[in-house]
Amino acid sequence: MFKKQKELFVLFAFILMTANAIAGEGGRVTLTPIINGQPARIEYLSSINQNQQVPLAIYFHGAGENQNSDFTNVESGSIINALIAQGYIVATTATSGDGWGNQAEQTTYLNLYNHIKDKFQLSKIIFIAQSMGGLSSLNLISAKVIPVSAWYGIVAVTNLANMYVTQPRFAGEIQSAYKFTSPSQYAVATAGYDPNLKSALNFAYCRYRATASYSDTIVSRANNADLFFAKIVTLVPQAAIVTVTGDHGDKSGFIPQDVVNFFAIR
Repeated sequence: MFKKQKELFVLFAFILMTANAIAGEGGRVTLTPIINGQPARIEYLSSINQNQQVPLAIYFHGAGENQNSDFTNVESGSIINALIAQGYIVATTATSGDGWGNQAEQTTYLNLYNHIKDKFQLSKIIFIAQSMGGLSSLNLISAKVIPVSAWYGIVAVTNLANMYVTQPRFAGEIQSAYKFTSPSQYAVATAGYDPNLKSALNFAYCRYRATASYSDTIVSRANNADLFFAKIVTLVPQAAIVTVTGDHGDKSGFIPQDVVNFFAIR
């Protein structure tokens, strides 16, 4: 009986070890740490070591997603694969539910960055923001707590108020994220968390590019990407919108080579 228990213990220890550091296909490493209570996923080429300069891409996921979603989804996964092939560390985190850019969600991404910064020599940091992820990513840029050099939005939310007013399916999530119960409490509860209402000067030190569609019935291009880019275009080093087709999440909005080319610019 004791021999059997020992065998089971060894097997369990092996599973735990391999779950936290997996050598993937094509010489990739996958790390799945728990950072300040939140599950994260970090992937990079196995040839990368902690003594070399390496770029970091933080992927800010959409509503209803977690640390694994963008790695396993075909469209977002194609972008992640392209970046890893170019030598990037790509990382994301579950966050505590759908935070819609609130402080808890921002802190979770900041903790992810600090966790990686303490282990690797980072040559540059870039953000990829999909849908809801636009909010936390832009709020972190405006807070200037991570030295990010470029932001790429994929049909990204930049206007919290517009989402709350026009998308009843997400209004409850936004109320939960900001801890209020009535539309009359919205302005006070979300003050300081809507990139659309912040001064363009908060975003002036970064380069920006985004995909957006006029057929998007969830994240209105006119009220999100168009408004945000019109505000920042004269103050930032680079700002451009790539027009794509289809509704929210259409595969046309995910363009791996465009992402790689944009981030390759110094």
